[in-house]
Amino acid sequence: MATSTLFVFAFVMLFLATQGNCQCDAVSQFKFIQIPTGQKIQNKPEWNITVTNDCLCTRDYIKLDCNGFQTVEKVDPLKLVITGTEGLLNNGDVVRGYESVSFTYAWDSPFQFKVISSLIGCS
Repeated sequence: MATSTLFVFAFVMLFLATQGNCQCDAVSQFKFIQIPTGQKIQNKPEWNITVTNDCLCTRDYIKLDCNGFQTVEKVDPLKLVITGTEGLLNNGDVVRGYESVSFTYAWDSPFQFKVISSLIGCS
């Protein structure tokens, strides 16, 4: 009896440990922080944005809603590539849990980016 109880307990603990590692969805748990750099580009303030994967899971192919985004400064294409109204963050590469990607752009006011999709990898 004690052996079977111990086995059931061990099985439940193993199940919980393997299931609880990734509680992220494709669009939530991203943190956006934007600060002015103090620089002016074509008389527009430059902004530095840091996008943080605020989840333990890795994410890749992170797509941002860029509808209405404007800049007079070229954005580093390894950090953000804009096609139509969507932007691909980090060249589609993995952003590990709690890691960040940063880039700069210049416009009158900060743009309110949001994630519209990503792929999740849990290990």
